[in-house]
Amino acid sequence: MNKQNALFQDLKQIRDSWINVDYLGPNTVIPEWSDLKSEYRLLNNLLSTDEGIEAFKKVIQDKIDGVLHSVLVMIDGGTELAEKFTIDLVVEDTGESLKEGIALHEEFTGYLLDAEES
Repeated sequence: MNKQNALFQDLKQIRDSWINVDYLGPNTVIPEWSDLKSEYRLLNNLLSTDEGIEAFKKVIQDKIDGVLHSVLVMIDGGTELAEKFTIDLVVEDTGESLKEGIALHEEFTGYLLDAEES
C-alpha cells in the first residue's frame, strides 16, 4: 500500500468512527464527552425509525466527507490560503511529500468510492 492510500485509509476509519449513530434508537448511548446531551436527546426523539436514523447517518457521512475533501483541497493548494502560502503533508522520516504528483482531494474521493463498492 502506498503512503497516500495509508493516509486515505486512516481518514476513512476516522470518518467511519464519527458516523456511528449509537446515540439514536432504542439502545441510546449519549457520548459522555459531549456538551450537547439535550441535542442528542432531541434527535433521538425526532429520529425514532430505522429509516430516519439511516437517513441521518448518510447526511452526517456526506458532511464529514465534504469536510475531509475540503481540507485536502486546501492542502492541495486549491483554496484562498494558497494566495498567502501553501502547505504540505510530508513523511517525517523521509521528507517525502504526500501530494507529490497527485491531487489528494481527487484521489481520496476515488478511494472512498472504491472502498464503498467493495
